[in-house]
Amino acid sequence: MKALYDLYDEECRKLGRAPGPKLGRSVGTHVAEDVEAAWREVGPYILHLAKAYAAISADAAESNSPLHGLNSIEAVRASGIIRVLTPDECVEVAKTQSLALPRIIDAAKAETLPDQPLFTGGAGRIEPGR
Repeated sequence: MKALYDLYDEECRKLGRAPGPKLGRSVGTHVAEDVEAAWREVGPYILHLAKAYAAISADAAESNSPLHGLNSIEAVRASGIIRVLTPDECVEVAKTQSLALPRIIDAAKAETLPDQPLFTGGAGRIEPGR
């Protein structure tokens, strides 16, 4: 993917434009002050989500979905497809690539998940959203 990003940057410069944020591989980002605690709390829901989306895509043999084969929380976490980041990490990542901050994880366990920070607010911090 780095080669594609380099090509994009080069073509932008040729056109006299500054390269913009790049799309990352992540389809979702959950923001939490304590990443390890968040993975323990929302990991089972994230795994369910990954398995559900893999199931609705085509047969693994006929699909290029990166979600196929993610059969454990550890595998989902290692893939980077769905991330749990601290607010500071989220700000750093957002400087170079687009972030998906869907409420899908919240919706999966809405009855038990407290409000979580969801969008970039003032002073470079992630602020709670509604």
